[in-house]
Amino acid sequence: MTRVVGIVAAAALASLGTLHVYWASGGRWMAEVATPKRGGQPLFVPGRAATLVVALLLCAALVLLGRMGLWGSWLPR
Repeated sequence: MTRVVGIVAAAALASLGTLHVYWASGGRWMAEVATPKRGGQPLFVPGRAATLVVALLLCAALVLLGRMGLWGSWLPR
């Protein structure tokens, strides 16, 4: 069961990281609903650099898979 939860968590992290890479490269899909608004105006406009920092969730997914022994067997534990 732990392995399934880990794989689902890694998939969620990878999906969110990939979505942020997409947004940083200029994609607009789902960007409207991801930014909080007040009175119809966005509270902030995230920049490309900040979006790419959040895209590091891809690295978190790889670390999680590595800790479970599913990726990077050549890496030290």
